[in-house]
Amino acid sequence: MQNFIFISPNFPTNYWQFCHELKNNGMNVLGIGDQPYDELKPELKDSLNEYYKVGSLENYDEVYRAVAFFAFKYGRIDWLESNNEYWLERDAALRTDFHITSGFQTSDMPRIKYKSKMKEYYQKAGIATARYHMVDDYEGCRKFIDEVGYPVVVKPETISNMASMICGISPLMTNGIQPKKLNTIQPRDTVTNPSLAKNIFVLVFSWYRQRLTVRRQPPPPDR
Repeated sequence: MQNFIFISPNFPTNYWQFCHELKNNGMNVLGIGDQPYDELKPELKDSLNEYYKVGSLENYDEVYRAVAFFAFKYGRIDWLESNNEYWLERDAALRTDFHITSGFQTSDMPRIKYKSKMKEYYQKAGIATARYHMVDDYEGCRKFIDEVGYPVVVKPETISNMASMICGISPLMTNGIQPKKLNTIQPRDTVTNPSLAKNIFVLVFSWYRQRLTVRRQPPPPDR
């Protein structure tokens, strides 16, 4: 029987279903979380072979000791997952430390977390990517924008969510105003650089320059 450690199986609350199906498929499902066992959903309790409560999942030493306990008790750990991007680097560190080779290792993180590092792998797969410029100083950004033209999108290098795109909030000040919705920034607005120079890059969506083809679904037939 393979040992599967599920990190934070209680959150999101529907994740008990993953544990349930793993157990149904013959896995020895071992949970590590910071919620007291008595507060776990009954469905989750039934889906775990054992649960180890830590004081905080943010404390690596605590989680490390929990994995070590399971490895001592049950033998080699075959899988370790949280299915949660927030714990992506934590999962990789634990796999690396315990030589769990079924998932990403710490050495894989740059190409997974850093947007600038991802582009190389998209290009290897033949997927066109937008040009970009790592923020260095105002003049460097200005030169790049003058070269490629508008529109430009400023995104954090490692933040994984799309909040600044979906919500349209720029992390930069424009004409002395912060924040400002991206869709209201005009081509000649002056973008001033606050204290984000090390954390962001300018991503330029110049689709026509990339010769990208947008596939549109045909409209539904009239009824």
